[in-house]
Amino acid sequence: MTQQTLFDTVGTESHLEEQLRIDPVTGKKDEFVQDDTFSYAGYQITREEFFAHAKEPALCLCNNELYVNKVCLNKAPDTTRVLIMVNSAQRKIILKPCDEEMKDSVLWKTAKGNVRHIKCKPAFCSLISSLTNWDLNNRHKMIGKLVRSKGDRLLIFDLNAALIYPRKAIRDEEGNIVRNSVSCDPVYMESWRHQFGLPVEEHERTYAINRFDDYVIISVQKQPGQRQTHPQLDREDTTP
Repeated sequence: MTQQTLFDTVGTESHLEEQLRIDPVTGKKDEFVQDDTFSYAGYQITREEFFAHAKEPALCLCNNELYVNKVCLNKAPDTTRVLIMVNSAQRKIILKPCDEEMKDSVLWKTAKGNVRHIKCKPAFCSLISSLTNWDLNNRHKMIGKLVRSKGDRLLIFDLNAALIYPRKAIRDEEGNIVRNSVSCDPVYMESWRHQFGLPVEEHERTYAINRFDDYVIISVQKQPGQRQTHPQLDREDTTP
């Protein structure tokens, strides 16, 4: 092969490679530079809690009340009740929209479609406090993830990544407490102080979607006058 032919061949291969590099999303020429030597080593994925998240699903626990934002309700407009499921080992909470007749379901939406604050019984608060060491007089906010698993819609919240808004006393000029207010500035975990987030490899392992076999259902207090249904459950016949 002559030198000229070699140049022509290389030029043709380069031209073909350029033609084949099409962005699969836009269908146009890929403008990204090809660099297979790039590595994610040393990079941390910045926590979403460091950014504004008004349009993300959120769950709050404060002053013995449990409530969600409007975003959560909009993700399940066809139901007014949920099952509250807790995984103590992974310290996560799932809200699972369900039928109205489902046993242990909780009303999370009013008749007008507004967010409902669910009053929690002391037993529930005690379990959460022992699991997290939280002072439930403060406001604890968790950003959720929407997951569909085997046809079920799930809103998953991580207790390990909660933002804590301390309750503070407002005093008058004489030092008397006038009222209590929740701070607008969250308190972050000590372990977050010197890092943006988890390394890429650990992030991929930690946030992989897990099976939900270890979740348990926790009941919360119904509002006075609210009807509580107990549908008949089919039980397996254990007769020999």
